[in-house]
Amino acid sequence: MVRLGWLRRTDGRYEIGHRLFEIASLTPSRSRLREAAIPYMQDLYEAAHETVHLAVIQDLEVLYVEKISGHNRATTASRVGGRLPLHCTGVGKAMLAHASGDFYDRIVEAGLKGYTERTITTQDRLRRELAAVRREGVAYDRGERDPDVRCVAAPVIVGGQAIAAVSITGSAHRFVPGRLSAAVRLASLGIARKMRCATAESN
Repeated sequence: MVRLGWLRRTDGRYEIGHRLFEIASLTPSRSRLREAAIPYMQDLYEAAHETVHLAVIQDLEVLYVEKISGHNRATTASRVGGRLPLHCTGVGKAMLAHASGDFYDRIVEAGLKGYTERTITTQDRLRRELAAVRREGVAYDRGERDPDVRCVAAPVIVGGQAIAAVSITGSAHRFVPGRLSAAVRLASLGIARKMRCATAESN
């Protein structure tokens, strides 16, 4: 299955391979999300010339469903079809801030693994961080998964739920996330509006 692209082996464990991800991406809801998001992601890339991500929650992790990057892409473990933790990524925290209490408890019970000295590893800190995300409308990754990466992300909220998140990611030595927080927030609102319209048209 690895040879055929159905699975990918990384760090001793198996993940979704590119072929299986391509098939999963053909589901109507995932296809509509990508179609709605790509124009806004392209606008963000043109504004920042940094890596732009679109992600959803899959099980207890972030699943990256689209990525636009150029020559200045940051050193990051993200890839389309790849997964990363929720508690230490910008897109993860953006969505987790709007998740149910039960889901939050499952994340905490699974363990808040530390990756860098900046990773949030306690429940109290995570609660405060998520409260700030809800208050400000954006989430930040300040080198919490990779010490050389910075990110600003915003949730795509439809029907009161964060169905996805969009972000801009760049290297710490050149990227100041706060300068693009308003642009990311506007993009997330645009994607949400298009998703609501698409849902209404399909009903």
